[in-house]
Amino acid sequence: SRSARVDGARAFFESGFAAIRDPGRGDLLALAAGYFNRWHKHADELSFELFASGTHVVADSGRVGKRLPGDYAGSATAHSTLTVDGVDFADRLRPFYGSGLDAIGEGDGWHALLAHNPRLLHQDVRHSRLLLYRPDVALIVVDQLDADEPHIYRRFVQLGPTVAVDRIGTGLGLSAPGPFAGRLSDAPAGEEVTIGTVRGQQTPPAGLLFSGFGQAVPRSMVGLRSEAADAVYALTIGLDGIEGTTATLEDSDRGDAVLVDTPGGALERVSIERRGREVRVSAGPVD
Repeated sequence: SRSARVDGARAFFESGFAAIRDPGRGDLLALAAGYFNRWHKHADELSFELFASGTHVVADSGRVGKRLPGDYAGSATAHSTLTVDGVDFADRLRPFYGSGLDAIGEGDGWHALLAHNPRLLHQDVRHSRLLLYRPDVALIVVDQLDADEPHIYRRFVQLGPTVAVDRIGTGLGLSAPGPFAGRLSDAPAGEEVTIGTVRGQQTPPAGLLFSGFGQAVPRSMVGLRSEAADAVYALTIGLDGIEGTTATLEDSDRGDAVLVDTPGGALERVSIERRGREVRVSAGPVD
């Protein structure tokens, strides 16, 4: 009953959690970015969950299922994370870095969350993630990577079990029972990006959600693979229909501004400016 009265955005900088909630629609975006203790710790750095139009669009892995090899449910590939060279950073029990949540803000109808993943530093990669979110319109995930040498980057999006996936051009159409319909797309990058989906795979485990201890439920996992040193990627989950909103980077070398294309054909520029723990978001039409 208390949560039903909560709306808006809240960042817990000490613990590394943040959430944005629209109680009128029941929509929710939540982000995890913290590591204080290895007990029951998942490799979920910068992973997020998304509820929209009554649908669990992006879902966490659930309870750990020890019947599967390598404790899959706690691994990075079971969360909506980014890995480097196929290394699961769950294998690195330290450092206990505390919170990786950096800033939060809003403006012109958009919310922003900014965080980083220190667990990739042992691979000499610096990774920050910006979430730009407008309820009922889109969630844009901007990953900025800084490295001295090329690496293989894999991004994962773990969809909810009721979400169906269909190929639409270079993107994916998303649908579920009820009113939800959306689209997943990835902005063009300087290097080739391949996209694929897996659902309910047991060996090796992929595309699974655990509703109880060891109880695996099939769900679709989206995987995106690329190879680069420095890179910026912008993935969009449009929440306004199969032919919904998409986004591209304004500058392929920077992740502080995106160009948002809506189904009606209107082009909008959404940019951020960080000041300490505050992010200022501005949006407006592109001439």
